[in-house]
Amino acid sequence: MIRRHEPSDAEWEFVRPLLRFRRWTADGTFDRILRAAQAKADAAGDIEWLVSVDSSIVRAHQHTATARKGGSATRHSAGPEVV
Repeated sequence: MIRRHEPSDAEWEFVRPLLRFRRWTADGTFDRILRAAQAKADAAGDIEWLVSVDSSIVRAHQHTATARKGGSATRHSAGPEVV
């Protein structure tokens, strides 16, 4: 017969909030709280709905690290030349 572990009170103090968090996530409680807080702040004029996206990340191919120094003699531009 397999003996089942009965959690102590101290263990339940840790587990209960986790169970509540999972339940509130599943039933949409956190989404409702966020929408209510945003609506209240928006009505008070505390939210500026301007979004700025930074796309300045440039990644090099893994073999770029072993490329010869100096690059090619000609430069290729993707856009129009600025004078």
